[in-house]
Amino acid sequence: MSAILDSLVVDEYRAAARYQHVMQAFGTVSPFNEMEPVQAARVQALMQIYRQYPAFPPPNPFEGPQYMERYASVAGACEVALEAETATAERYARAVALNPPATVQKILRYNRASTLAFEVAAATRCR
Repeated sequence: MSAILDSLVVDEYRAAARYQHVMQAFGTVSPFNEMEPVQAARVQALMQIYRQYPAFPPPNPFEGPQYMERYASVAGACEVALEAETATAERYARAVALNPPATVQKILRYNRASTLAFEVAAATRCR
């Protein structure tokens, strides 16, 4: 479960970097300005699991200027976000299927629902 949790956190770090870089390139544009706080809440929810169980979250490999995705347009960034968030929702579903403890499962289900309701829906509308 630890490796899966780590991969989910890294996915969320990557999404945060993506949203920030889109807004740096194109300004505070919808839907990325709306997606960013929802994504940050998912990271915080995952951090609750790390605090609950004696484990350390992986470092964020997407901090700093060395990680910079470039997009030709907001619509192009939306396409990338749609693919990435759909894959993230699938990873959350696989993690839930492993039948983790109830407290962990609750967070994973919440994050999956949040991903589908906000990021996938927003990226679908903007492309």
